[in-house]
Amino acid sequence: MNQKYLILLALFACFSFSGFGQDSIAPDSVSKEYVNMKNKRMADLSYNKGVEAANKKDYSTAVLDFDNALKYRPDFDMAILQRGKASYELNKYSQAMSDFNSAISINPANGEAYFCRGFLTFLQDTSDKTVINDYNMAIDKGFSTSYTYYNRGVYKLVNKDYNGALSDFTRAIELKPEYAAAYQERASTKRAINDYQGAIYDYRQAVNFDPNMVTAYNNLGTMQMKVGDYQAAIESFSVAVQLDPNYYRAYNNRGNARYQLGDYTEAAADLEASLKLKNDFNKAMNNLGNVYTKQQEYLKAIEMYNAAIELDDQYADAFLNRGFARELTGDLDAACSDWQMAFSLGIQEAEQYLKECK
Repeated sequence: MNQKYLILLALFACFSFSGFGQDSIAPDSVSKEYVNMKNKRMADLSYNKGVEAANKKDYSTAVLDFDNALKYRPDFDMAILQRGKASYELNKYSQAMSDFNSAISINPANGEAYFCRGFLTFLQDTSDKTVINDYNMAIDKGFSTSYTYYNRGVYKLVNKDYNGALSDFTRAIELKPEYAAAYQERASTKRAINDYQGAIYDYRQAVNFDPNMVTAYNNLGTMQMKVGDYQAAIESFSVAVQLDPNYYRAYNNRGNARYQLGDYTEAAADLEASLKLKNDFNKAMNNLGNVYTKQQEYLKAIEMYNAAIELDDQYADAFLNRGFARELTGDLDAACSDWQMAFSLGIQEAEQYLKECK
């Protein structure tokens, strides 16, 4: 049965607000220095109010407070940066990007601004090469947090630089040993290079540090299936559906694992549950068809494969499996047609079955 592996890209938002302390002033005469210090103090007061509002998730008020800070200090790069963050939270991405660019222009040493710009660019285009440049600049300028390395690792993982991704996720974990998301994505990277045992270890670490990380349990189960430990996989998928009873992929995967162990009744129940939650999930249709075939209910199996193919006429596995069911009903011509289609879609295994065809 075809096993779909689910990767979660849990991105860390660039939000982290912090305020400034204020300088005391006691001038003995009105002077330019005094005016500058007063403006700085007023800017800091407004900035700190903005930080407080943002930490309360009142982002609209935060924007107004940062605006006010900039009236006193137009070159206040941190106020511009924080306004950009608040705009991001309000889904005003153009304003946010403008502010990140301005913060960098005013203070090219502001590493966090590079990070935020790279983060926002990635959300808009995961392959944009300026993302990696911004993350590199963030680290070079001193914003070398665990989150910076994590997000750079995500970029590398998405763009198939697996060695680079492993290095960055590992560095993120070194800086923050309890970083569950970094373990999750390092596991995803190991899975991509076929290091299944390494992936299992990292998924286990992810759920140890975050017992509610439902996708990590599902992904752990898929890796346990890869190494043939179907009972352990069932246990992992079971935790996933306990945490999220609407997790249709985990029901499908548990049904798959039960199929591998020959427990066709329970497998069918899981796959039916998956389809009840998502009635157009063609992978569950294909897998349920496989169960019906094992139960010698060939017509029901063919109906499932038909439904899967109707949703995706390039679904090679469903053509291959429908061929098996049709052969078992005695319709060899139809079976051969399905195997030919499966072969043309890239399943080399189908070639050996085509030898039975005239």
